[in-house]
Formats: sequence, C-alpha cells, structure tokens
Amino acid sequence: IAVGDDWQSIYHFSGCDLKIFLEFSKVFPDVKTIKLKNTYRNSQELLNIAKKFVERNPNQIKKELCSNIKNSSPIILWPYKNKKEKFLKLLSFVLAESEDVMILSRNNKDIFDYLSDDLKFENGSVIYKDYKIKYMTVHKSKGLEAQNVIILNCDNSLMGFPSKIQNNSILKKSFFEENFPYAEERRLFYVAITRCKNRVFIMYNESNPSVFIKEIKKLLKTNNIFNSLTNHSGVPDRN
Repeated sequence: IAVGDDWQSIYHFSGCDLKIFLEFSKVFPDVKTIKLKNTYRNSQELLNIAKKFVERNPNQIKKELCSNIKNSSPIILWPYKNKKEKFLKLLSFVLAESEDVMILSRNNKDIFDYLSDDLKFENGSVIYKDYKIKYMTVHKSKGLEAQNVIILNCDNSLMGFPSKIQNNSILKKSFFEENFPYAEERRLFYVAITRCKNRVFIMYNESNPSVFIKEIKKLLKTNNIFNSLTNHSGVPDRN
C-alpha cells in the first residue's frame, strides 16, 4: 500500500520528485488507484477555491473534493499598509472568535517583521496579551490544523509568497522540473489555505500583492465568495 497526495508534494528541495506520483502506475502497472475525496476539516466553499487554484498546474492529478461543512466566507483577504498595526487588529478580530489560531508564513523569520511592543515571539509562539499562539512555516504545518489560520507575507517580493528564490542547478538537473510558474510554491500555498477548520486570513501589502493573491481574488469573485466579514477599516471588503 502506498499513500500520497501530489497536491501536497512540497519537499522538492530535499529530494522529493513529483514524477513518483505522476508515473507510479507505469512502474507498477497492476496498481489500483483509490482517490479519497471526502474531507472533514475544510468547508466545501474553501475546497472549491483550493481545487481550482492547485489544478491550474496541468501536471497535478485531477481530483474531486467533498465536504459537508458550509462556510460562506472561508477565505478573508487582509491587505495592509502598516503590517504591524494591521496584524494586531487581525489578531484581536480572530481571537474574539476562537483561541485556536495558527500563524503560518513562507519563511521562519517573517514573523519578526510583525512584532511590536504589544506582540512578542518566544519559543516558537506569538505572545499577544494573555494569548499564546502557535507560529510555524507552512512546511512544518503539513498534517496540522486550527480553527482559524493566518498566513503572513503574501507580497510580491523575493522572500514573499510565492518565494522567488530559484532551485539550485543540481536539483534542476537531477529531478523532474515542471514547466509551470511557481509549481511547488503553488502546492505549498494549497497546504497553507487548507489548514483551517473555519477560516483562513491572508495578509499582504495592498500596494504590492503577490500573484497568488491576484489569483485568489479572481477565484473568490468567480465563485461568488467575497470578504463578507466587516474588515479592519469597518467597511466590507468586496475585493
């Protein structure tokens, strides 16, 4: 028995080769493939967005995802001009709903850009007032979940999300190289947005959003999903 998910293949940097998934039936011709389509974590509305996002890469295996959970606003975009100020407002907003919060980022050190006199970082946790909130990179979050998830630093920059750092030449020559922009970063973002049981809140610089933010905005509109919560400025954000 072999179990895996090509949509969550996020360890190319350490030797994982997507071709293992794509050509498994060629190596083992008598294999029977069973696709698990039911999930008990995410809402159907979030899955609809996540599926369309990850399947933009034509190399990914097509699958159906089903859930009995409903949520009319599973993805909340949270733009900022001042990231420290808006992060504090977001924490207050999210913690008022549930103390089960996970903060994710593309890079370990991203959290330091959000710290302030009211926000500390100790032993892998964000300390805010009387709350202790778990923080980790998206890679470390695979397999984990929280009621609400916050994703930081989805900016259009070298160290943003998607990261623009290129694989080294040895990896490029040794493993299956996809001819699709940010292929592994796309799978990593898929992992990030599917960690939530309720909502995922995505922070980005409003004057410099990443390509993933632009895609998510379009997907939200085409699926008639808007930021229906009253946002940090007091006005519903219609993307």
